[in-house]
Amino acid sequence: MSISIPNQDFTQCISYKAATTYTAISVIGADDIEELRKKQEKDEYFGKIIQTFRTDDKACYQYPQYYVADNGLCYFEDSIGGTRLCVPECNRIAIMTEAHDGLTETGHAG
Repeated sequence: MSISIPNQDFTQCISYKAATTYTAISVIGADDIEELRKKQEKDEYFGKIIQTFRTDDKACYQYPQYYVADNGLCYFEDSIGGTRLCVPECNRIAIMTEAHDGLTETGHAG
């Protein structure tokens, strides 16, 4: 099935809504932070960003929407200042399962 919307890029609209509308708020412990930091460093995408921030003074220009916090974790900041933890690919299914299948839906409203 094909949907045609004149003068609009439907894919960008969906991506923007998904990136700015649904946010889960969670708290993670020190052990989990260290484990997640290591996984971010090994991740094919986020590992490159983290390495760039460590070795290049101009990394903020190359990746303006990302930053590495004092806790060593990589975060994404959207256009309205919302901050999101960058989840390595190896953890995405587990986190989505927990967010959607938890007894209380673990703070996720969608």
